Amino acid sequence: RHLDQISGKNSGCSCSILIFISMKTKWVLPLIFAIQTAAGPVRNLVSGGGWKIVKGKRKCSITIEHGVENPCAVSPHYPGRTPAETSCEIDLGKKTNWVSLHGRSEQWFDYLTISGKRYSGIMSGGVKTTGNIKWTSDFWMETSTGWKICKSKKPALRILESAKAKHMRLLKAAKARALRRSKARAVRLRRKRILAAKKKKWAAARRAARIRAAKRAAAARKRARAAARRALALRRAWLARRVTQKIFIGDSRANTKCINPNIKGLHCNKDSGNRGIRINHDHRKAGDKFKVYMKKTLVCAQRIDSRHGWGMRLRIKCTKPNIKLTEPYESVKVRIGSSRRRHNERCVKVDYDNIRCKVNAGDKGKRTNHDWRHANDRFHVRFHKRWVCARRLDSKGGWGMNLQIRCKRPKMRNHRLYIGPSGGNRKCSDSGRYRIMCKVDAGNRYKRKNRDHWNAGDRFRITTSGGRVCARRLDSRGGWGMRLEINCKSPRRLIPARRAGRPPRYWHHVYIGESRRRSNTRCVRDKYYGVKCASDAGNRGRRVNRDWWNANDRFHISKSGHHRICAKRLDSRGGWGMRLKLLCTRPRMKWIHPWIGKSHGRTKCVRVSGRRKELYCRSDAGNKYIRINGDHRHANDRFHIYLPNSNKVCARRDDAHHGWGMHLRIKCQSLY
Repeated sequence: RHLDQISGKNSGCSCSILIFISMKTKWVLPLIFAIQTAAGPVRNLVSGGGWKIVKGKRKCSITIEHGVENPCAVSPHYPGRTPAETSCEIDLGKKTNWVSLHGRSEQWFDYLTISGKRYSGIMSGGVKTTGNIKWTSDFWMETSTGWKICKSKKPALRILESAKAKHMRLLKAAKARALRRSKARAVRLRRKRILAAKKKKWAAARRAARIRAAKRAAAARKRARAAARRALALRRAWLARRVTQKIFIGDSRANTKCINPNIKGLHCNKDSGNRGIRINHDHRKAGDKFKVYMKKTLVCAQRIDSRHGWGMRLRIKCTKPNIKLTEPYESVKVRIGSSRRRHNERCVKVDYDNIRCKVNAGDKGKRTNHDWRHANDRFHVRFHKRWVCARRLDSKGGWGMNLQIRCKRPKMRNHRLYIGPSGGNRKCSDSGRYRIMCKVDAGNRYKRKNRDHWNAGDRFRITTSGGRVCARRLDSRGGWGMRLEINCKSPRRLIPARRAGRPPRYWHHVYIGESRRRSNTRCVRDKYYGVKCASDAGNRGRRVNRDWWNANDRFHISKSGHHRICAKRLDSRGGWGMRLKLLCTRPRMKWIHPWIGKSHGRTKCVRVSGRRKELYCRSDAGNKYIRINGDHRHANDRFHIYLPNSNKVCARRDDAHHGWGMHLRIKCQSLY
């Protein structure tokens, strides 16, 4: 190996090495004399391998890169583009009889003449040569590759077959082609038949799917109609529920007496005042007979066994709807304005009864005035009947803005009330409307609604009391002849209060994960209360985990207690490997932190402020690492948390019979 490195075997030069080895010593002393002979060129030659450039020596060239015995002639700049208007002549010598052509030239314009025959375009194959080879090119559009001619051997002889053998070969090939065509045609026909059958099957499947979808839609519409009918029946039944209402009529000197209990939907039987039916304790066995009837909101009792009155304190039993009626309200703007300099409060009177305003209606972002709307002034708003007052909280002084707030007033209906002419200075009329309201000047010119004497200068003062409206003439002590008609307002009729619906629920992901190898069931504990999952929430198409989401594993999802959710595999007795995740729902909860504090006794209960539907706390919420108070977090005190009702939380110490010193605080959930 060392000799090879010294001799430069891989250096591309030939060297002769003379080595003298001393036999008496262990080292070698080489004495090297190297004579390097440079290798000769193999391309761009004028002659070589018996070939010679006769004409155009600087244009065409000879290469012997394949050996001296296999010379080649190439075009100028080969393998690049050949130049225009060039010509050369190559002498092949006496030993070359066959050449092989490679490359290309411009078709019909650049020619390579071999044995008197001209070649152009794509050149390939072997050609027999006699004499020299000539090359000529024109002045336009030369090719980008050029040509190459190399010395080759005489091609092998081919044995020609007879006419009969050729005919049989061609006949056999024709039969093979016909057989292949027939097989291909049969394959195409078979595929076409299969595709037609599949299309027919697909069309039938689509038709069946459309029919199933139509049936499902019809069933859904039927269920929706049935649900609507049930809801309507339930609402009617809810509206038709009635409770007993006791009505006190009392005694009367006249034969008929009416009272107004102001109860909507009140109903009394005709014989409810007779003996054995009335409920008053005095004269219970008296034979007095009464006819009880309703007249709008009035309850009237008429004695029918006599023309006189009665002395008993008549009390009867009627029925009324068992629904809570609320008064409809509409939004209205109330202008309070600016206060005086030293006054911290300002009150205004409005034209509406029973107005309602929010306490913070005057704060930033809630008041409706445009001036100083971004000021940080805070107000406390209170109301009583027709008065609305605003008091500034952030300062003891007044304010300069034109304060305007948004409140609510009962919805009103317009009514035309006919009072008519009067011979006296004052006349009253019963409107039949509860809490009717009329403007004081509603009977003056241009404001009253009657068409006769509408332009007269008569002035009236209109007053109301309950459902009674009175008009008094102001410009004269006498009466009036016009048929006075004015415009008044009364509250809209009461509407049933909105029934409390189901509390809203939120989507919630429950991660169960993979089970053990031999376990068929896995349970997990969720931090939320009231979580609900469908029984098939773990099946394909329902679960939400991304791994093995298309697997056919079937599960039964169940719930144990408030927190534990279990999944059991149904299609196998073994476990599963997917990271099972379910899509469930949970109620709208809010985390609260009840403060229980320290106690001298073993048990302590505290009240949780606020309104809620239900309260949930873990029974071990007061134990170590679960409670959230900062002091004594690592103490080993154990507590049992229980809830007597939705507004009370109790803690009982389990590890001792006395109290505790920490400021106990736990974490619970409130359902609204």
